[in-house]
Amino acid sequence: MNLSIHPTKPFGVYAQLIRTPCIKEWTFDKSLDELLYQLRKDDVIGRMWAASEIIKFKDNLNIIDSLIDCAMNDPFWAVRKSAVETLGEIQRKEHIGFFKERSKDKNSKVRVSALKALGDYKNSEFLEFLKERFKKDDSYLAQAEALRAMGKCGNRTLIPFLKEAATMRSPRNVIKKAAEWALNQINEK
Repeated sequence: MNLSIHPTKPFGVYAQLIRTPCIKEWTFDKSLDELLYQLRKDDVIGRMWAASEIIKFKDNLNIIDSLIDCAMNDPFWAVRKSAVETLGEIQRKEHIGFFKERSKDKNSKVRVSALKALGDYKNSEFLEFLKERFKKDDSYLAQAEALRAMGKCGNRTLIPFLKEAATMRSPRNVIKKAAEWALNQINEK
């Protein structure tokens, strides 16, 4: 058996688990290169984790392109959602178009994350777009997030729209609760 030491650091170490208890858990910080590799090559859980951990390097422009690519092209919705959430935390003005595009993702949970990110900009210029997303989306959760985003971005001119939205029926009253939350946000301004 050859146990020679490699001169380069590996990007990942994997162990095959065979129904034995975990004897020791080992945690270490990963470099940017390791996280970028994991974002592209790991399994679903690893890609989701890498997308959320990469925020530690938010000042490095290399991560932006990787996160955008991941959010647009990863086959699994939870990885796309994690990448959108991380970009939402970075919150750069040039990502607004990206979030608008992701608010039309095929998965409602990705759409919710994109709408939340748009709301966090607190920009009243998004109100018409958010109203459109509310009216066109078929997911109650995405519609509710559009209403909450309006509450963050809006002003008193939205009150009639939000009151009307509060009368809509939805499972667990998610639309009504979101509309009431948005109304409270606007009334506190």
